[in-house]
Amino acid sequence: MKSDKMILELTDVRAKYGLVSALDGMSFDVGRGEIAALIGPHGAGKSAALKAICGLLPVTGGEIRFEGNVVNGTSMEKLVEWGISYVDEKRLIFPSMSVADNLALGAYRRHGRTAADISSARATVFQLFPVLEERLEQTAGTLSGGEKQMLAIGRAFMSGPRLLLLDCPSLRLAPILVRKVMSAIFELRAHGITTLLVEQNVKAVSHIADYSYFMEKGKIVAHGSPAELLSYSNGSRLVS
Repeated sequence: MKSDKMILELTDVRAKYGLVSALDGMSFDVGRGEIAALIGPHGAGKSAALKAICGLLPVTGGEIRFEGNVVNGTSMEKLVEWGISYVDEKRLIFPSMSVADNLALGAYRRHGRTAADISSARATVFQLFPVLEERLEQTAGTLSGGEKQMLAIGRAFMSGPRLLLLDCPSLRLAPILVRKVMSAIFELRAHGITTLLVEQNVKAVSHIADYSYFMEKGKIVAHGSPAELLSYSNGSRLVS
């Protein structure tokens, strides 16, 4: 379905890592305010899809639209200004800087930022992840894996996104931390944020996603409710 209710639209998108095809005619939509999940086996092209959307992987064919505007080839910096934030699976925080400074850098490209806006955003981050307020002056590189993931998501939130792209937010986290992170992602919807996340942990994402897309070999091969895709993924022997 194509309409003004769609914040993100991919149509027959193709992309390559060098000579290797990563996306092979991928098409899907994400509605405003939704939490959508890309799931599938390792090497299916899930992370490549996020990189193509945010300009980190050159698109060789097809079209990507954000809020109705074609964004093929737009730089990540410009996309952040327009309202797209991306959290890489490597949680690329600044390890030698404090938690407070990492959050401040997240707000640097916030559109129309004011001191009040930034203060309000920080308060929301601390509401979602109270441990970050306790660690404000701590060097980010000394945080635990779960705390680094929380900081990465918090920093992305500080930029004021309308669309948040998350690559494997549960990666290498203990079950209790997975639940905390997924709960926070769910709560972001109340702040007007649409989320598209890539996940291997299908069961975890099934509790928060509105809709899921199953990928194989660079394209969508099935889509439906989380319950429907959980059954499909189990049949495909996806790690869950």
